[in-house]
Amino acid sequence: MIYLKTRLKKKSNLIDLTPFVDLLFLLLIFFVMMSDLLPLRTINTQTACIEDSHTCMAANILVVMDATHTIYFGQNQDIVDIRQLRDSIQREIKKHREAYPQISPSVLLSIDSKVEYREFLKAFATIQDYCKAIHLSYRYDHDDLYSTRSIQ
Repeated sequence: MIYLKTRLKKKSNLIDLTPFVDLLFLLLIFFVMMSDLLPLRTINTQTACIEDSHTCMAANILVVMDATHTIYFGQNQDIVDIRQLRDSIQREIKKHREAYPQISPSVLLSIDSKVEYREFLKAFATIQDYCKAIHLSYRYDHDDLYSTRSIQ
């Protein structure tokens, strides 16, 4: 019999974790740097608390004016100015009348208490030209209660 002598080194069964740790820290640094640390800016709008039996539940078109006189229109709260409000209301009333011919449309107008009276009147007059059923929603300054009034 022939015996062969080999000089192979015995390998260690341990795995070197240094490259893995380096990669882990690089990924960690990457994701921390790419993430947003600050929360997203949102529009702070306050809607009225309405009872189930209240007539405002039938309001079809939502118009909100905040303290900076920005007008948010519709359920998606698209930002419009006073000139675009006229066209937007006409378009929404036409859509509503096509979809529901037996029900007359109504508008819920929510106004911040810090809005100037002149700006409120502009928005109110614009809405009143196209829709006679307007529900006003405003906030009292002295407490956290909302009030909603219907104007027919």
